[in-house]
Amino acid sequence: MKSKFKFHSPFLLIGVFLLGILVGISSILFTIRKSQPQITSPTPSTQSPLATWDPSQADAFNDSTVGTGTLDISARCVLLTLVNQKTVLLVWPEPTSWNPTSKAIDFIGVDDERMELHDGDQITPGGSTASSQSRYVSPPNPSCQADEVFIVASLTPIQN
Repeated sequence: MKSKFKFHSPFLLIGVFLLGILVGISSILFTIRKSQPQITSPTPSTQSPLATWDPSQADAFNDSTVGTGTLDISARCVLLTLVNQKTVLLVWPEPTSWNPTSKAIDFIGVDDERMELHDGDQITPGGSTASSQSRYVSPPNPSCQADEVFIVASLTPIQN
């Protein structure tokens, strides 16, 4: 007795082959669509450029200065550029915060002094140079490059 599938088997093979091609094409199209960037409406960045430390964890604090310079606030870092062009990465005391709307630093010093700081402001920070024992609440972004890291405890604004 002859099998009914003998005549259908070439059609079955072609069908399986075509199904495989369709699955492959679908997979490629899905991968291409998935890799395209998602279009979203622009929203203000809430990512803070501030590196911070917790003053309540410090036993004593050496209040020296790093010098007077100009604040350079970017999306990832807050640097102080000194007159000699040396750059200093500033680490702010908690609860100092970043205001994404005004793009300002709401500074609260260890003695509860308060001020709002903007890109381009001239300041003289008091504090100490960071060490390997420095404890960060929010560590500096690894992409931030500076000649020195300075732990801020107090500020003196420079009036222009």
